[in-house]
Amino acid sequence: EQMMRRMAAQRALPESRQSQYYQTHPDSAQRLAVYQDHARQDGNKSAPLSTNDTNLMNRLIAKLRAYSEPAYSILRQTAKTDSADAIYSHAIAQYRRGDLAAAITLMDQLCAANPNDPFYHEFRGDILLSMAKADAAAAAYETALRFRPDSPQILVNLGRALIATNDKKRLSRAIEAISAAQRTEPKWAFIRRQLAIAYGRNGDIAAADLALAEEAILLGDDQQAVRMAKRVLADGRLKDDLRNRANDILFRFGKLAP
Repeated sequence: EQMMRRMAAQRALPESRQSQYYQTHPDSAQRLAVYQDHARQDGNKSAPLSTNDTNLMNRLIAKLRAYSEPAYSILRQTAKTDSADAIYSHAIAQYRRGDLAAAITLMDQLCAANPNDPFYHEFRGDILLSMAKADAAAAAYETALRFRPDSPQILVNLGRALIATNDKKRLSRAIEAISAAQRTEPKWAFIRRQLAIAYGRNGDIAAADLALAEEAILLGDDQQAVRMAKRVLADGRLKDDLRNRANDILFRFGKLAP
């Protein structure tokens, strides 16, 4: 719980100071509340975890520690350990300190040894995207999706990678992936921003503006939502679905705008 509190606290920080984990995962404050509610209801009555669930829990703990504790501390702790969790933690620490070459070498090793592991392929994609290797990153995320097809994190990051290829032919797949992520995590504002970028790059400005309006609602900025909805309605060639959604925003929040 302490690590989850540390992640949730990043919501108050400027985006430049938020961790990569926080920026690309749904609201940690919301997840902390769910965890606390579950703990209050169940207490110590939970059934023992299976071996597989125990392994996944140990990996999650290693991942959260690697993102939340100082990188030098993680590197020191994992330097002489060759377990998969230690290598994973080491890769995350190298990634955080900017040694992307070291991080990708470690993740290549883990992916080769565990070709069906979506989490390893996903993080490998994260590193490749940070290395400005968008095509390779997109391929890594597509591989991860074969094993976790409904993961909103993988879907939205696939969309980001496809956008970063600067290939207009890949924007339809980017929009498809990000839209699928949105259906799973409808309250995650980050997804709306990425969807707006994809629509904008594809020349669909009205859809981009609507996504920004919906992002503003999720962020509590009703006036910005109204401004963007009005921009949507200014398009004379608007599709009925977009017009209806923009009008709904004006109906709900228009009186709050100056």
